[in-house]
Amino acid sequence: RIAIMKDGVLQQVGGPEEVYNNPATSFVAASIGTPRINLVEGTLTGSGDGPEIDVLGQRVTPPIERAALDPDESDGGSVMVGLRPTDLQPAADHSEGLVFRLIVDAVEPMGPETFVTGRCGDQTITARFPADHKPAVLSAVSVRIDPAKMYLFSPGSGRSILDRSRLAGPLAATTYR
Repeated sequence: RIAIMKDGVLQQVGGPEEVYNNPATSFVAASIGTPRINLVEGTLTGSGDGPEIDVLGQRVTPPIERAALDPDESDGGSVMVGLRPTDLQPAADHSEGLVFRLIVDAVEPMGPETFVTGRCGDQTITARFPADHKPAVLSAVSVRIDPAKMYLFSPGSGRSILDRSRLAGPLAATTYR
């Protein structure tokens, strides 16, 4: 088990995989995983059971119910959307999920993988691509992510607003607030 602290306050404790898959805060999410998680601005919209998220110039409907969102933190408005570089992939024509264009600023071959960093609007994004995918600097590439792999955080408190224990998948780690 590991413990993540910030300014002397325990943020989360759990197994490495638990903490990686179910971060309690954006700080915890940024503390585990290489390259670190991308945290970008988004807006939570939609009504009824299915929320929608406006992020990176796109509107996406993640496969979650409104009930899986913390009502104290998710009544609309701004959210921080977490996108793990390991979940971002080069997009093929007609890819499903959230697809956005990235203007490449840097390409870092790392042996079995390539880290690609670029801009989508005013947001900086890093993706982990296969080793043989090395786009040219200043080129535009299409990138995709499965909306089920997005993380949602309150921009004010940094707390996760998505209760992953209500979803099929890893159990939530023990959190301390």
